[in-house]
Amino acid sequence: MNLLQGYLIVRLLMGLAGLGVMLIAVYFFVGHGVMDSWSAEKVYRQQYGETWREHYLAERHISVEDDHRKAIFGATGLVTITVLCYLIYRQIVPRGSSHKRSRRRRRSSSPMPS
Repeated sequence: MNLLQGYLIVRLLMGLAGLGVMLIAVYFFVGHGVMDSWSAEKVYRQQYGETWREHYLAERHISVEDDHRKAIFGATGLVTITVLCYLIYRQIVPRGSSHKRSRRRRRSSSPMPS
């Protein structure tokens, strides 16, 4: 292994670590937005009763329907990212790949008995 291959391996690991940090940040921010939207709606329903929609629009500056669309889009995005990460992982690490090698007896294809 020459020096360039070692450098490329380090660069690959750094890239994968950076990608992992970005994925965690996306999960945090999008997940926080979705949970904030749903929890705010719950609080407004409990606090204002029948007129909660008007207070929601006045204080959050977004309609309930638009906020629902944003939350659904964010939750769908999180599920999509999870599925894509799983599929990429499955391409990199195939199923049944273990470090144990199966020991098979190799049969001779020769017609002569040994």
